[in-house]
Amino acid sequence: MSSPSSAAHNTAEKNSSGENKEVLKVGTKKVRLFNRTFSLQVFVVGLLLLLVVGVVGTSYIINFSSTDNRSQAQSRGGRVAEGGRGGGEGTDPRGGQGDRGDTGRPGRPGSGGGSTPPPVGTPPSSPAPTGTPTPTGTPPAGGRPGGGTGGIQPYAGAPECDESLHNATQWHGLWNYDVGCHYDHEHKMNPNDLNDIFGTQMFEWAGGQTISYPWQTYAGAGVNFESYLPGTCTENTCKHEGYKWLYFRDRTSPEQISGALLLGAHAITDARVQYHAIGGELGALTRTHSVSVEVKSCYHGIVSDETCGIYKGAGWLDMGRLNYPARGVYQPLPGDPPEFANTGAELAPYRIHATGKNSLDSWQSEGNVYNYLPTDPNGLFRLRVGYGVHFLQGESVGETNPLNADAATSETHFWCLDKATGKYTCTNNNSAAALFRTWVSIPQSLDGSIYDEDGTRNGYFTFHGYTNRYGDIVDNCASVGLDCVPVVAENFPIGGCQNQDGICKSAYRGSTEQDGWDADISPEGEWWIGYPN
Repeated sequence: MSSPSSAAHNTAEKNSSGENKEVLKVGTKKVRLFNRTFSLQVFVVGLLLLLVVGVVGTSYIINFSSTDNRSQAQSRGGRVAEGGRGGGEGTDPRGGQGDRGDTGRPGRPGSGGGSTPPPVGTPPSSPAPTGTPTPTGTPPAGGRPGGGTGGIQPYAGAPECDESLHNATQWHGLWNYDVGCHYDHEHKMNPNDLNDIFGTQMFEWAGGQTISYPWQTYAGAGVNFESYLPGTCTENTCKHEGYKWLYFRDRTSPEQISGALLLGAHAITDARVQYHAIGGELGALTRTHSVSVEVKSCYHGIVSDETCGIYKGAGWLDMGRLNYPARGVYQPLPGDPPEFANTGAELAPYRIHATGKNSLDSWQSEGNVYNYLPTDPNGLFRLRVGYGVHFLQGESVGETNPLNADAATSETHFWCLDKATGKYTCTNNNSAAALFRTWVSIPQSLDGSIYDEDGTRNGYFTFHGYTNRYGDIVDNCASVGLDCVPVVAENFPIGGCQNQDGICKSAYRGSTEQDGWDADISPEGEWWIGYPN
């Protein structure tokens, strides 16, 4: 949960129906007393009036100042700038072992998954609530911004949502605007906000789900086509809270385009990414995670209908080497390939989890590059997607202990987790992040190939097909599955690239200042987010 960098600004927060809730953060309120000329004949009357105005005005300023301070704390959700914060600290065992590939926390009711990865199909609808939570405070009046049914705004003393109100296959923020209760975790931005650009095809591939998908990882997942062992944990049964959505749109200014072209031949202007990351050690010590990536990219940064195209891809993503105890210092873990020790620690793919309460933790991967198939050793038929996420300063939930990577049982350190309630008691709760990189990398040789549906070598790639979990094009898939992951490329730019390996990159180069987002809207003095988040 990150504090804003300025005292007064507007913050956009998404509600459960995808509407914007604008929260005005006010800094110092000034009341000006204007001079007034009084005639000598009404001097006494004027003096009495000024005395009354002075008393009332002083009371107003005191009361408004108190309200402003609380208002700022109650509306912390939204875009943020990087910055460290304080808070208490302590050490507590985690609730269940957690996964090194997902073996921990028992699945929550309605979390999906079961003993095997959930098949594609219609997700369960939200079960009927078993009762209405009893609030300990009074909800504010007023409808939901933008209209629609429901509209209870977040307020101090609000109850936690009953488990029956939670559907683990659908996105939700921290607050339920229909019932007026809060959850104990959040899934960042509302993915439906970019349906005007990318539609709902990715959700349809997932059987109607906006959280998780048929290619979710499971216990023991890695880079070698590991098989699922019945009865072991999946991402959504044991680590559901780690699914997050981040997006950006209209990154088309000259500065944004030139920044993107520093990293790739073509500029990504819009993106929507679902990634998986539990804050702290549990995520830090896990190398392989699932992902879905949708982007709009423009040829050499030229923005027009003819030069821009859409790409949608997904699968498993190698998050690479661990940087610990400091950025740029490689920490070997069991199962790491020898290449990790022979390249720069901060060469993607990597994940940074430095020591210290205010560390800027970070993950970045441009795609899977350490497990090319023997039949395609140069990855000339591999379609790669990737992203970079900063977990903003003051968001690290605790220290990482690399010795726990191969431990059957272990105790995780937290800066401020209350063991009795399971809630964080400081801002180190993994609620704020920034999508500072997005990548799509496609072999240039596919332009005009048998997979290119436009039939010509024209610098653009159109393809509707499937890949395996690592991004290799596969044939003969009839339905969505772990190694039949749908892919759509429509007029996607892959020409005009100079990379020696023949891989053409579309890229986005963002920042914490531009892309930071904090989902925590807990009121002042209350802590709604728990572990894991």
